[in-house]
Amino acid sequence: MGVVFLYTIVFPLLFTFWLKKTKLISDFEISDGQERPKTYFMVSAFFISLTYFFYSKGGLLGPASVILGVISAIILGLGFFSYFSKISAHTAAMAGIVGILAAIFIRFNENSLFIPILISISLTGLVASSRLWLGAHSLKQIFWGWLWGITAGFSGIYFLLLK
Repeated sequence: MGVVFLYTIVFPLLFTFWLKKTKLISDFEISDGQERPKTYFMVSAFFISLTYFFYSKGGLLGPASVILGVISAIILGLGFFSYFSKISAHTAAMAGIVGILAAIFIRFNENSLFIPILISISLTGLVASSRLWLGAHSLKQIFWGWLWGITAGFSGIYFLLLK
C-alpha cells in the first residue's frame, strides 16, 4: 500500500513542485493552456514507465499494470484534449475510478464492489460540484472530463483485463 501512495501521491506532488521550481509551469493550477499538454505528457510518461515496470515483474503486479495502463491512457488523453479545450482532469480521474470499478464489477461479477462503486459515484459528484463551485470549470468541461474518464476507465479494464 505504501508503494501505491508513493507512486500516486508523493512522486506526482514532487514532480509538480519541480515543474513550478524550474518554471515549466507558471502556477500549480496550470492555468496557462499552453503548459497543460506538456505537463500531462510528462506525467503520463511517468505512469507509462511505472506500468511497464509492474508488467515486467508479473505475478500479482500484472493486473495492477493494466489498471495503471488505463490511468496512463486517461492522463495521456487529457494531454491530447488540452490542445483543443480545457476539460476537468479531476472529474476525469474520479470518473475513471468509477469506470474501472464498474468494469471489474461487471466483467468478474465482483459483487463486493457495489458499495465502493456507489461511494466513488458520490465522490465524483462531489468533486465535479466543487470544481463548478470554485469556478475552475464550466459544466461543459466537467461533462467532457467525466465522459473521457468513465469511457477510458471502463473500456480499458473491460477489454484488456483478462479473466
